[in-house]
Amino acid sequence: MKIIRILALITGGLIAGSMFGIWRGYNPSGLSAAASVEQHQQAIRGLNVLLPVLGALTIVLTIAIAVHVRRTRMALLTFVVAALLFAVSGIVTRARNQPINRIVMGWDARTPPREWLGLRETWWHWHLIRTFTGMAGFFLLAGGVVLWPDHVDRDQAETGHSDTMA
Repeated sequence: MKIIRILALITGGLIAGSMFGIWRGYNPSGLSAAASVEQHQQAIRGLNVLLPVLGALTIVLTIAIAVHVRRTRMALLTFVVAALLFAVSGIVTRARNQPINRIVMGWDARTPPREWLGLRETWWHWHLIRTFTGMAGFFLLAGGVVLWPDHVDRDQAETGHSDTMA
């Protein structure tokens, strides 16, 4: 189970960190149309497949941890909510951001269509939602891994109670 926890932290950290980095470092609001489109297209080429795969893996790993700790109600709740928050990020990505990504990939950065600014703002709105749900999911995942380490899970299963100070 430790390897699953480590992998979940790695994939969850990569997901949350990527979304955070885009939020803080790639806000397109001050960019020209051409720069905004070029930046967006480059991000799509680099991340549009990788991050959803990492996100799906994070959800699966977090659910696996939840199943493992199911006898400890608060641990179970922590990991289930973390998985749900990661899932919300994934659904927002798939249903809101990626359709816009497909449209943006068809644009010529030198002559974007009239609606480019509105689509950019819509994409950014949905990015903020997925960023905050993804970060919240990661905080719960990391907190749960720290609060309910493997040895506590086993101890509770053997003794019927949890000693989180162990």
